[in-house]
Amino acid sequence: MKVCAKCGNKLGKHDKFCGKCGSSEITETKSSFLSGIIDFGPKQKKCIYCGTTLEGKAKFCFACGKPTEGGVSLSFLDENKNAPVPEGTGLDFENGDVQGADAVQGAAEAAEAAPKADVPELDFLKSAEDFSSSLGGGANTGVTQNPASHLAGDRKEPKKNDYVQPAAAAWSIPQPGSAGSVVGAPVPQPEEQDDATGNSYGGNVAPAPVPVAPVPSPVQAAPVAPSAQQQKPISDMEAARRALKEEEERRKQEEIRKRREAEAARKAEEERRRAEEEAAKKAEEERKAAEEAAKKAAEEKRLAEEEAIRRAEEERKAAEEAARKAEEERLAIEEAARKAEEERKRAAEEAAKKAEEAKRLAEEAAKKAEEERKRVEEEAARREEEARKRAEEEAARKAEEERRRAEEEAAKQARLEEERKALDDLLKNANDSAKAALEDCAKGTITAINELEVALDSFKEYESKTGEKISDREDNEIFLQLEDVLGVHYYDERAYKLGVPLVKDAALHGQSLAAIRYSDWVIRNRSEVPEQQGLMVDMLTKALEDPKIIENKEEFIRAQLFLAKVYREGLTVKKDMQAAFKYYKACADDGNAIGIAMVGQCLLYGDGVKRDAKAAFEWNSKGAELGQERSIRNIALAYDYGTGVKREPLKAVEWYKKVLEISSTDRFAKYRIAYCLANVDSVFGFKPTNDMYKEAASYAQAALDDGEKDAEVVIGFLKTRPVNGLPNYNEAYAHFAKAANHGNEKAKEWLTRFEKKGNGSYTIRN
Repeated sequence: MKVCAKCGNKLGKHDKFCGKCGSSEITETKSSFLSGIIDFGPKQKKCIYCGTTLEGKAKFCFACGKPTEGGVSLSFLDENKNAPVPEGTGLDFENGDVQGADAVQGAAEAAEAAPKADVPELDFLKSAEDFSSSLGGGANTGVTQNPASHLAGDRKEPKKNDYVQPAAAAWSIPQPGSAGSVVGAPVPQPEEQDDATGNSYGGNVAPAPVPVAPVPSPVQAAPVAPSAQQQKPISDMEAARRALKEEEERRKQEEIRKRREAEAARKAEEERRRAEEEAAKKAEEERKAAEEAAKKAAEEKRLAEEEAIRRAEEERKAAEEAARKAEEERLAIEEAARKAEEERKRAAEEAAKKAEEAKRLAEEAAKKAEEERKRVEEEAARREEEARKRAEEEAARKAEEERRRAEEEAAKQARLEEERKALDDLLKNANDSAKAALEDCAKGTITAINELEVALDSFKEYESKTGEKISDREDNEIFLQLEDVLGVHYYDERAYKLGVPLVKDAALHGQSLAAIRYSDWVIRNRSEVPEQQGLMVDMLTKALEDPKIIENKEEFIRAQLFLAKVYREGLTVKKDMQAAFKYYKACADDGNAIGIAMVGQCLLYGDGVKRDAKAAFEWNSKGAELGQERSIRNIALAYDYGTGVKREPLKAVEWYKKVLEISSTDRFAKYRIAYCLANVDSVFGFKPTNDMYKEAASYAQAALDDGEKDAEVVIGFLKTRPVNGLPNYNEAYAHFAKAANHGNEKAKEWLTRFEKKGNGSYTIRN
């Protein structure tokens, strides 16, 4: 049978966890044929010193550290003097033993009247036999030495008028007369007295160190209550207890001394044996080492002799080889001298022969050279004549071509002059029409934009024909003004494909309005950020110095906002939140809603300025009044987290809902609404109603659907509450696990509160 080792709950055959406490510590117990009738339950063992429940194989108590010594549980020791008398005491109330009952009552009263002494130390106990013997039990005391009798209720019927020590009752605190003597001394037997004379008669009394007056035991038949002279003094009982403790302590010390002496003797014998073995081993090793050294020396001597013989033989062979090589070298020198003489003679003969041949060849060469000279002179004269004729013909041809080319060049120059004049006229007409269109545009004429578009087409035609970029010319003022006005118009009408190239070119050539629009385009499209460092700051700074921009408050504030954005995000310049805050503050001072919202945000997070939550709340309140989404969100965050204002989650919910009115897809606002309504941390000072739980569940699911992973925490929390039915801890655990996998620390904390039951389902620890 399988039972839980922690709580004792019975488990099924295939259970791996306790369904009651969730523990995985399981104990296997042997079943018997009475297992269906008698429930034995788990075998528990308790420490006899502190009462701690121990494991079955524990040899030491983990609470107090003392040995269990066989694991005997002493829970049956009853120190209560008024406890019912157990079976086996020798009393027979059913047979009318009224005297025994009276004796028990008398002993109880005497025990209550006596001063209470400390219970004897139980450290010496190892078994029930030791305990009984320590209280004075033995062959002559009447105390049983069989521990089973204390449990089974075995008893002997006492003889009439005989003094009998209690059996099972001996397990309580020693009573006067039962264990008051020194351990091992015979217990004095009660004397029977003559009622008339007072003389004693009957049993023999053994001498004792201290005179002790017997007190009737709980099982002694006493026809007459004992007199006051027969009461034993309380001090005698205490002295007996002390003597008992001293004797037991002496016995324990004697046992410890004997064990130590035996252990010391055993260790000394082992040390002697180990020393002898070590000495013999060392002597054998030294002998083997000496033999090995002698063998090694002999081997080294033999090898040295063989090496000397080998070297002598090698030297002899080397000498013979050297002599052989010397002889070979002498023969080689003689052969070389002979060959040299033969070679000298052959060379002399060959040289004479070659000299004769050379002389003959020289004469032939001189003859051929003369012939070649005559032929070359004739050929040169012929080629010179041909070259003269060819030069005269080439000069005539070139003169004709030069004349023809001069005529063509003159015609081409005349044509280019006409084209240049036409292009100049085209550029002049484009400038004139653009200037007139700009004047009309300044007056607000409706057709001015159409006129600018016509002028722009003329400029583009000129650029396509000449390949020249008009904005790079020195006289480009009218063209740049046209790009500025027309590009800004296209950009404001969101015709970005037409407007962006115009405002970019105009901005790069110093046009202020175009610079503001081009900055807006770069901020919107980060892929268009120019590579030139500081370009954005330079363009916007020059725009802020332009009198036309200064007069136009709207454009002036827009340029400041863009410049703050450039510094804030580090576009073509190093990030500088202090500079960004300066421009945001300037816009806010002019009443701009975006500037007000950004000042509130910078103060809230300490961006470019010292953090001031209260001032941030004031600025965000102004921005919220102007309808700024950023300010509304920051007000919601302030009430949600208590930054600059008292923490009020229900007000935060109201402001988050205002955020959703502006941006219905804001998943963070949905998540925080659910979090505040559910009061996940239980720190908001209110207990949510069932309707609030349901609303929180709706917003949490919507946030999760929009991609807010942290909403899993709220859904998991709501699954532990009775929302739409009973709690579902399995689903709650699954949601917390998903959030924990995405790094949510609160979800990880929640997972530690769950425990898995034996059937695989989850629950929360109380």
